[in-house]
Amino acid sequence: MKRVVWFLIAFVIAGSLLVGCAARGPSNGSSEPGKTESEPGKTETETVKPEEPSSGSSAVDSFEVYTQAKSQFVERLMDAFAADGNPVVYTLNFLSISMVDLSMWPALILGLEESQVLASQFLTTGADIRYAKDGNRTVLSVTDSDGREVTTTSVYHENEDWYTYTASEDGGPVTFYAEYRKTSYGYVAQYFVDHQDGSANHYLLTLEGEDGTVGYTTASGIPSPLTGKETTDFAKAAEEWYSIHGKAVTGRDPDGNALSFTIP
Repeated sequence: MKRVVWFLIAFVIAGSLLVGCAARGPSNGSSEPGKTESEPGKTETETVKPEEPSSGSSAVDSFEVYTQAKSQFVERLMDAFAADGNPVVYTLNFLSISMVDLSMWPALILGLEESQVLASQFLTTGADIRYAKDGNRTVLSVTDSDGREVTTTSVYHENEDWYTYTASEDGGPVTFYAEYRKTSYGYVAQYFVDHQDGSANHYLLTLEGEDGTVGYTTASGIPSPLTGKETTDFAKAAEEWYSIHGKAVTGRDPDGNALSFTIP
């Protein structure tokens, strides 16, 4: 529970940073957003449509596009199983693949300058923040008042639209690893979660527009990096997986039983 609260607090911090950046907006000398100044002797007749807000960082924009696509897929999958009258346990399973994004909140500050990040320290209730950006690599360390330190490393390869993320606590081994990568059909992604009790989960995911496949398996260590050449069946290598294409839903449950039904 403490881990969830920690990440939620950090998520709010990151959100406040982006709101601050967006609030500044482009400066065009206008007294009101979206309006142009009238020239002397002329009546103002045209209103300029405001531009959509942007983070100013291609890495942040990429992460937002990916998570939106992922959320849309998970929502479709949950709705499909609910409509078919399947147990709530499936819904909880699907939610787990969405909740891991909370641990990836540093993606929301990728590309920001150090001064912008450090300026938010007062929001962390005594936490100490260390932030370093070197090219496409960002390292963020946050130490709370109890001395607990979480260090995250984010790397974004813009040409491949490929993002990797790792997290560790108190200088220990990586306990969370995540990455997504653009492909010819959409996205391929994977997550590794080490529970530090001898067990670990490995989530596999492919997104094809509104369709996709999610797989759940165990892992003994951090998986090999994605290549971008994974097929749409990538996630079906897992012991448990669920797929939706159009109105057809297929899968294999935790007991190894095949699932197949059509969305009403």
